[in-house]
Amino acid sequence: ALGMSPDELKSVLAEKFATEPYRINYFLSNLKDADMAAFCASIKDVSAFFGRETVISAFRSDPGLFLESISGIDSDQLNGYVNAVAGALGISPDEVKSVLVEKFTAESWLLGYFLYSLKDTDINTLTVAISELSGVFGQEAVKSLFQNNPNGFMDVIIAWNSTEVQDAIAELSAQYGAEAVSGALREIGIWSVVRFYPQDLKEIVSNRLNPTFDDRPIAVVIYPEDDYNGAFSSFYTKEMMHKLIQQGYRVMYYQVGSDTEAIAAVQDATAQKQAFLIIFGGHGDPASLNFSEGIEESVFLDLSDFSQLAEIQQCLQNGGIVLLDSCSNGVGKRGEFNMVNLLAAVFPQAGRVIGATDSAYGVVVEPNNGVIFPWVGTYDGSEVVYTVQPGDTLEKIAAMYNISLEILIEYNGLQNPYLLYPGQTIIIPPADLNWEHPYAPKDSSLSSLFLIIRNTLFAFDLPNP
Repeated sequence: ALGMSPDELKSVLAEKFATEPYRINYFLSNLKDADMAAFCASIKDVSAFFGRETVISAFRSDPGLFLESISGIDSDQLNGYVNAVAGALGISPDEVKSVLVEKFTAESWLLGYFLYSLKDTDINTLTVAISELSGVFGQEAVKSLFQNNPNGFMDVIIAWNSTEVQDAIAELSAQYGAEAVSGALREIGIWSVVRFYPQDLKEIVSNRLNPTFDDRPIAVVIYPEDDYNGAFSSFYTKEMMHKLIQQGYRVMYYQVGSDTEAIAAVQDATAQKQAFLIIFGGHGDPASLNFSEGIEESVFLDLSDFSQLAEIQQCLQNGGIVLLDSCSNGVGKRGEFNMVNLLAAVFPQAGRVIGATDSAYGVVVEPNNGVIFPWVGTYDGSEVVYTVQPGDTLEKIAAMYNISLEILIEYNGLQNPYLLYPGQTIIIPPADLNWEHPYAPKDSSLSSLFLIIRNTLFAFDLPNP
């Protein structure tokens, strides 16, 4: 079906699983129940739509996901999706197809995730969701999301259709009115429905709609309007926001597309009260942090923005914390002119300015004005091997064994905690597993806030409000 020789295909599998053996069970689980005739028919239909080379590349990147996601996809489903999106967004079917083909030709490793989302998508439900999202966020915002990020577009559709999100919006509308809630959602941006747990989304919207500030310390969160790889709609981002809210912080969240918008957002959030924590999030390198598509300087917060950033110097209270949730912003540590050092100069009163010295994927991370300690695990007893059953979720398994969801994810090294399959094995840590911060303060007036950012644990001490 792919036009490869059997030896070449076998070589791809052998090489992939030799370097990433944890993927073998996933592949075999999907292979076991696969209908080969239907599978090959799906390959041909998908290849006809996206091009054979793109499909081969997607197979090479993750054979297991390829097998699971492509099975059952046919030309009718692909064309139905194209026509539904075109009609709902007011663009031509050819433009929809062009966006998809161009995106996944350039980034074929993302094709499997798109097909996985598409497989169980009801076309009528898709059309209704696009219409509802357009009514809240505006059709141009929804269209822009699809054109820039088809996978993110599908994630937003799926989240929007969930009962939990709809219930949260209904409760907010009953309290504040539907028009006010729609206005607040437009302000915080379309990505908000996938960046927060539904109960936390209620809190974020309420913070926007309730103008009366209380005694809670302010945490300002600035996140990008563009997120090409889903880094800022991951489980880890949701957990970070959830922990901030749990710790008693008033989280003021903003989605921005430029340095000017970021600075204005900080000013808006702190108009009545200084922030204790300011988080700037975006895809980054040592000299910049990116908020949106494009190469123009305005979409970056970078080393040339010192004078603009000086306008928000007084927005952070004495001893407050600035966190750069971005890859590589701290490369060179104190010795280089990087984004961490720039922000340390902007906020001389900060207790700590924190950023990653490499990509924020489980590497050693060091701040400018403090220390980030890794988790230290101490435990006794025996592990339990659990076999995933149909209908299981990681949350359900964690609850079954009375264990923290984040510990279960970290212990198993799961890259995508939402992608479980029957037959997969999950290792349950011993019941008395205790993850502890080796230098946590013993003073009861302080508590440690643990920010999990894409497999990296940022740990620092914040006043317990």
